[in-house]
Amino acid sequence: NPTIQDYINFCRIEKGLTHNTLSAYSRDLTRLEIFCSQYNRSLTEVDSNTLKSFIDSLYLANLAERSIARYIATVHNFYNHLLKQKIISKNPSSDISSPKLPSQLPKYLNLV
Repeated sequence: NPTIQDYINFCRIEKGLTHNTLSAYSRDLTRLEIFCSQYNRSLTEVDSNTLKSFIDSLYLANLAERSIARYIATVHNFYNHLLKQKIISKNPSSDISSPKLPSQLPKYLNLV
């Protein structure tokens, strides 16, 4: 998808993101694109209800909350990018919040 590829290029060039992060973003957005195609919608025609259904599908697939949080962050950033590029007029992900993640305690190195 050219829209996804444009965003991935933006993240690589402008944000300097790592290969692993770019791969994760690409997988996340491709999964969203496949989900949207089931509703005969392109990524630029998505509404907030479709995105909420997509997030629900991630929970039903038993993904970890951290993974779901990454999906939501990817979707937020993707649609913010499309909004800045004037490809869309409203961010459909603006009212979707990330799950509350438990904070992790720092790991300390024990020297013996």
